[in-house]
Amino acid sequence: MFKASALIFLLLGLAGVVLAGKGLQLVSAASRMASDAMTTQAEVVRLDERKRLAHRDQTDYWQVFYTEVVRFTAWNGETVEARLPEKNAEESRAKPGDIIQIRYHPDRLTEVVPASGNPWPMQGVMLIVLGAATIAGSVFMAWRKGLF
Repeated sequence: MFKASALIFLLLGLAGVVLAGKGLQLVSAASRMASDAMTTQAEVVRLDERKRLAHRDQTDYWQVFYTEVVRFTAWNGETVEARLPEKNAEESRAKPGDIIQIRYHPDRLTEVVPASGNPWPMQGVMLIVLGAATIAGSVFMAWRKGLF
């Protein structure tokens, strides 16, 4: 049983490291966007839809997420098609053909966010906190189990 417990705690700790790492990537990307991003107009070319089966109050339902795909001309004259961050059904979204303001990174042309707001900093901080809590919980459970 000792080895199974150690493996479970190790996997939980690794999951925490992965979550925190992804959070750091998002915060880093948000920082790059804040300092280096360029603003331009883009046309929404399509709205991609993703459904996920969810469960609440003993009922299954479909949760719908939307991704706006935009086309714009970058600073170097290149026409780029990129995906904005995913939105849930309650968030407002543009329709195909709408012109919106976006921010993009000049070195990573497909790294695009709406000009009016960037969700990456908050998502990154939440992932870092969740990762740290997962790591701390794993270490605490291993300590309580007497693994070290």
